[in-house]
Amino acid sequence: MGSMTPVHVLIFPAAILVGIGGGLLGVAFSVLNIWIVKKRTHLINSVRRPAAKKFLRMLEPVVIMVSVVNGLVIKTDAGTMHCTVTAFFFLFARQLL
Repeated sequence: MGSMTPVHVLIFPAAILVGIGGGLLGVAFSVLNIWIVKKRTHLINSVRRPAAKKFLRMLEPVVIMVSVVNGLVIKTDAGTMHCTVTAFFFLFARQLL
């Protein structure tokens, strides 16, 4: 058993690869975020009417919310039920009343 390589030596290259992968994903996220912010700012600044600008600013969270809700999947005993945007809005509206 003297010829076995210690575990901490075997894990070291894997840790390096995970660190490099995480760094690359972080760079990709930052670049994508900067690109989205520039496009969003350009879109909002291209609108002349103040009411339309306010509407666009209000629409942003709605678009994000709809995207997140469409991505959610609720697991039930009977199987998988996909959340719909309409169901989410009804549930959200009931909480406000």
